[in-house]
Amino acid sequence: MTEHLLAIHIGPVQEFIAAARRTADLWAGSQLLLETVGAAAATFDDTDRIFPQNPGGGGANRILTFVDDDPAAALRKAEQAARDHLVRSWDIHTGRLSDAQRQALDLDRGGRQIRDFLTVMGAWVPVASRAEYGKARERVELLLRGRKATRDFSPASEDDRGLPKSPLDPSLPTIRRPGKEHDHALGQGPLFLKRTESLDAVSLLKRIKGVTEGQKVLSTRALAQRAKDPEATDSPTRDDDRDGDDTPPDHAYFAIVVADGDRMGQLLGRLASAPDGVQQHLDIGRRLDRFAATARQRLRGSGQPVYCGGDDVMAFLPVTTALTITRDLAVEFRNTLGDASSLSAGIAVVHYKEPLSTGLARARRAEQEAKRLRDAVCVAIHTRGGFPRVITCRWEHLRLDDWQRHFAEDHLPAGLPYELHQLAVGWPTGLPAAALAAEAERVIDRKIERTQDSDAVKASLVRFIAEALAVEDPAEALTRIAEELTMARFLAGTIQEKEGDR
Repeated sequence: MTEHLLAIHIGPVQEFIAAARRTADLWAGSQLLLETVGAAAATFDDTDRIFPQNPGGGGANRILTFVDDDPAAALRKAEQAARDHLVRSWDIHTGRLSDAQRQALDLDRGGRQIRDFLTVMGAWVPVASRAEYGKARERVELLLRGRKATRDFSPASEDDRGLPKSPLDPSLPTIRRPGKEHDHALGQGPLFLKRTESLDAVSLLKRIKGVTEGQKVLSTRALAQRAKDPEATDSPTRDDDRDGDDTPPDHAYFAIVVADGDRMGQLLGRLASAPDGVQQHLDIGRRLDRFAATARQRLRGSGQPVYCGGDDVMAFLPVTTALTITRDLAVEFRNTLGDASSLSAGIAVVHYKEPLSTGLARARRAEQEAKRLRDAVCVAIHTRGGFPRVITCRWEHLRLDDWQRHFAEDHLPAGLPYELHQLAVGWPTGLPAAALAAEAERVIDRKIERTQDSDAVKASLVRFIAEALAVEDPAEALTRIAEELTMARFLAGTIQEKEGDR
């Protein structure tokens, strides 16, 4: 009997955890992905499976395991378990609909969409001995990448001509039956479909699951409100169309955080090539599971975790806590996986009525900027009508959270960034940096009231400005510092910029 190393990829991830209009839909999609991967992973013996270590505890959308004799049969069994779980979820959740709602939907077409939705790909290599794990893993990962680069073009199972496409997944038609007579039933819970929402089966499954199982999932409105009221929740008297509430919160912005481990492929490759590579991977798998569990717990205390699997994190947070919590996660990641590991994160601050797809795209762009530096964070503040403010730096050089705390504690006045900016843009060229530093100190002395705490903050800021102006173009350096202070003030929640303001 020949042992094989089998690698499996389950998708499509984008349609699971990106295509959504509400936070509850997004949460439900991430849960469905974790549950589906877990169902497939559970078909393998715990002593053979390397990733994920805990099928029920969340993880990435990949499975790596040893199998005996027939890897193709093992792949088919895992794929069937994943598809069966998704079909079961569809049957359970559509069973919660009223008779009128069921009549308003083409559930047969929906069931076929659910059965055909998953993409499960696998590759395997024979392994003479588990001591060869490192080389076997390299080969199987290469084969899996090649398999993912190909596509299966199966013939269409039915005629979808003339049907409106789902806006969340345009590859699929809607399963909503035409006719205004269905609008009232579909507008009731747990669907809460607007007249213009023509969703596919997967999007509807996420909607039902999000409403029926995600009662504590915070809306974007509640997340924005938590900048002023950390205990804010959604009113039980409002229907589940929460993100469309016309009553503005006291604070209109929230943060989307996307984080990812740096060079994890290199780390896993290095560990796999060790003489005890299998044990090394089992150990790091347990560590990743522990980090994901810790991240979920930390995020729930302030905001809304969406996806925590392996080294990947996606969450919604109030602007006032986003940077601090994300830094805590970076520290926890290094403490859990070792000093050679690091976590980079993108934080996009967006308006609570911004489409989720837009906010997520901005957060991912910020994450990409951070990962170019590695062990870094990129904060991008997108105000309505204004241009984005962006800062990217390594965690060790970050000052933004310190300044945010000083604004929140009233040690820095709200008007200071504007006055420093005006000083910088009006500064004549050719004058020495020391003169601009002295003038900036005069402005700071005038703006900051004298207390024991504020004196220490003032001295630190004056020293930092003098050092920065000495090594850069003075006016440009002061402009950049004023910009960072403006961002810190915004994150402190002490002031919101009006649309179009600088």
